Amino acid sequence: MASLPQPAVARPLSSITRQRPILLVLVAISLVATTIAIVAVRRQPTESVMPAPAPSVLVAPAMNRTSGVIEAYEQLQFQRLAAEH
Repeated sequence: MASLPQPAVARPLSSITRQRPILLVLVAISLVATTIAIVAVRRQPTESVMPAPAPSVLVAPAMNRTSGVIEAYEQLQFQRLAAEH
């Protein structure tokens, strides 16, 4: 009795095992990219809710020049401190 030749069994696992490292690298890259994006969004400066300057600050000619400069400097310092927080 002659036995029938067995057909060559395709090895589908070999293609999966070759693709697995590539898939893991792509997943790792996407995780890193997502983490960087989340950190970047959290570090974006939030718009500080600053009240509009009083009309007296905008109308500097009615004030003494020195007091106007001091007032502007104090406003800038206040804005800088608010931006840091």
